[in-house]
Amino acid sequence: MDLKAQRRIGLPWSPALVNRTCVAVGGTILTAKLALSHGLACNTAGGTHHAFPSYGSGFCIFNDLAIASRVLQKLGLVQKILIVDLDVHQGDGTAFIFQDDRTVFTFSMHCEVNFPGTKQKSDLDVPLPICMEDDAYLQTLAAYLPDLLSEVKPDLIFYDAGVDPHVGDR
Repeated sequence: MDLKAQRRIGLPWSPALVNRTCVAVGGTILTAKLALSHGLACNTAGGTHHAFPSYGSGFCIFNDLAIASRVLQKLGLVQKILIVDLDVHQGDGTAFIFQDDRTVFTFSMHCEVNFPGTKQKSDLDVPLPICMEDDAYLQTLAAYLPDLLSEVKPDLIFYDAGVDPHVGDR
């Protein structure tokens, strides 16, 4: 990777980074297959929702949610996918990748004023105010999620929990 690409991603290139990236994407594919057979599965290394089709961004090199969605669809294991992205940052890469795709519904509930500076259009974006407390957050989520599940009727749900909802994390 050249220096500009490394700056956009926020990580310096190294063989270890390449390995970690490939393992994380493979882990998301495996986790999705396990979820289909067991009802639930988790991958703590996934959720790289800032990566776009042609470049990485925001500490995300490849968009594992998009790759796993396409793999499962190509294998005929699922048709309709719901991505529930509750990271404090909008899943801009995921929104961009699936912007004209009716087989993948993207839902992003995120802080309205933080990275990325330019938001993409998810199927459903819920921008939240800075410093929202837990009760208000959970009430907002409860206002959207049940209807979303019944309207989309997905074969599989990818839940991107994010790693930065802690009150002390800017």
